[in-house]
Amino acid sequence: MVNNVQHPLQYDRADGYILAYRNHLIASWFASVAGMPEAQVDVYTQDIAAADRSAPGHSDVVAKLRRDLILRAIDMPVEEIDAAVTAATVRAWQHHSMTD
Repeated sequence: MVNNVQHPLQYDRADGYILAYRNHLIASWFASVAGMPEAQVDVYTQDIAAADRSAPGHSDVVAKLRRDLILRAIDMPVEEIDAAVTAATVRAWQHHSMTD
């Protein structure tokens, strides 16, 4: 908690923090690709988190991103989306290991 306010990226368990940070990185990536205003990234981060609960692994996140890109008339290969999600996961783990 920061100043008695729960920060969206702060969790009791390290793995929860890593996933939350990863989801934020994915939402930021999506915003840059899709032209989403930065002000909407926090809300989209929550959408990513909700999608991530659908199935084990990150295929559900990749599917959501693909659908949302198609809705914005952006045709991106699934492999490229998957690579972005994987990169965000690695970056979140690296960030955690540097702050640990």
